[in-house]
Amino acid sequence: MVRSFLRVSSAGILSLILAAAIMGCGSNKTDPVNVNLGNLDIHFILSPGDSVTLEGSTLVVQGYSGSPIVHSYPSFAGVPDLGDIGIGTAVGYVPGESFTVPFNANLGTQVLNSYTVCVSINPADSLQLKSIAGSNSILAANYPGQYHRAQGFEGIPNDTYPAPGTVCVSAVAASGLTATGTVNLAELEFTVLSVGLPSTGTNLNFSITGLRDSGGNDLCANFTSGDCNLLDGLVIKKFRIIR
Repeated sequence: MVRSFLRVSSAGILSLILAAAIMGCGSNKTDPVNVNLGNLDIHFILSPGDSVTLEGSTLVVQGYSGSPIVHSYPSFAGVPDLGDIGIGTAVGYVPGESFTVPFNANLGTQVLNSYTVCVSINPADSLQLKSIAGSNSILAANYPGQYHRAQGFEGIPNDTYPAPGTVCVSAVAASGLTATGTVNLAELEFTVLSVGLPSTGTNLNFSITGLRDSGGNDLCANFTSGDCNLLDGLVIKKFRIIR
């Protein structure tokens, strides 16, 4: 087992790179790599799909035969497979603080004209939606290996609240424009309420009401798997990531 300390700056959203040697005896068994965060004030945003398990106060990356890497948003889209779509994860926040998490999708060659997605907050009284922004077009320029530009989705999406703790976000592409490839479709900003986050964190459960092309056809049915792969998010203060 290799143990090291993680040092991060206070510059908002970070790329988190953990480089460690894995010690073994020639077998297929891999020892976990523990990174003790101590009392550091850690704030960062993980992209969709990066929050398999978060708990405790230590970052643990398991199952790698080489140097493990955990990427944070925005440098890593977090939707590597066709049909992956979901919301990101926030780590290290306390009551009164706000954070912005991404809504990313891997559309492949499918052409998106409109979407409606919903995020259910559980427990509902731990977070409040503060604001919504449209597609972050800067990502495609800065990280061309990860993102395409979500053409037509740069405007502010519409939001509705069908039930307590649930927000639905929808948008229709600007006239004559469509999105394809791996894209950021929106960014959602939440505030941690005074009740704070439970020890197990607050779940952001992601669902799709509609993901359609210009003809009104369901894009999820056109992916190889026959459906979209939904990626939930999580908001937690003290954490451990097990992958």
